[in-house]
Amino acid sequence: MRKHINLRYVKTWRKDTAKKVSPKTLETYDYALNGRIIPSLGRHKMENISHVHINDFLEKLEADDLATSTIQKHYNVLNSIFKLAVKNETLKKNPMDKMDKPAVTYKEGEVYNSDELKQLFTLLNNEENAQMVLMVKMALKTSMRKGEILALQWDDIDFATNTINVRQSLSYTKEDGYILKEPKTKKSIRKVAPPKKLMDELKKHKLIKSTDRMESEELWEGGKYFFVFSSDLGKPYYPSVPNKWWTRFINRVNKDLKKNDQPILKKIRFHDLRHTAATDLINKGS
Repeated sequence: MRKHINLRYVKTWRKDTAKKVSPKTLETYDYALNGRIIPSLGRHKMENISHVHINDFLEKLEADDLATSTIQKHYNVLNSIFKLAVKNETLKKNPMDKMDKPAVTYKEGEVYNSDELKQLFTLLNNEENAQMVLMVKMALKTSMRKGEILALQWDDIDFATNTINVRQSLSYTKEDGYILKEPKTKKSIRKVAPPKKLMDELKKHKLIKSTDRMESEELWEGGKYFFVFSSDLGKPYYPSVPNKWWTRFINRVNKDLKKNDQPILKKIRFHDLRHTAATDLINKGS
């Protein structure tokens, strides 16, 4: 029987793996499989794939300028497939045993300094998308992760004590849709105390969202949930939405700044906004 990596055994491996990992992790594995592993190695018989093939594949990933963490994920998927094949006696040996695991080198994320923060807040004050602006401020003022911000419900916010309970994170997969779950570590379940000005902005935002919910009536898409950040009909945002908006915002304001001969705003990731918050506190001695 011909044993192609793209036909029979990947399905066996995927079924076994699905019992052990989260839907989001499984989706990441699927991207690796369908995007690069199967197109590159699927033409070979599984028992004919050697460490030379694997090495050529990984070198191609490096040549394509993939992040070292992404290359390691591809390595891990392949190793897991071959290990299960050996365990089930489908293969006699694992070609990955002759390979060194790719090392991961993380690029240090950039943050804004105090002057850049002042510039950013000035630019945000002129923005029309109030929800996205508020999400940026949440990341900057509370150090909350994007998934934690997206998972926030109004029950998590205590206006009497000016605190926010961080107890869930929101993700999304094509197979399972929206997923609300506790953060990875117990330490991530915490209370944060934003500045009063931000809490006042949240109060105004709640009035708008409550009005949206009341007026939508049977068209409400939030179900039993009442998310702080959502569409007008209560549907939570896809995790990619803040990233895309932030990128467009940076590009748009920099185009205007450059046109008016003003200093452009440094490009950082949405993810790095929370690190900006921590760095700003340290620099202020807080």
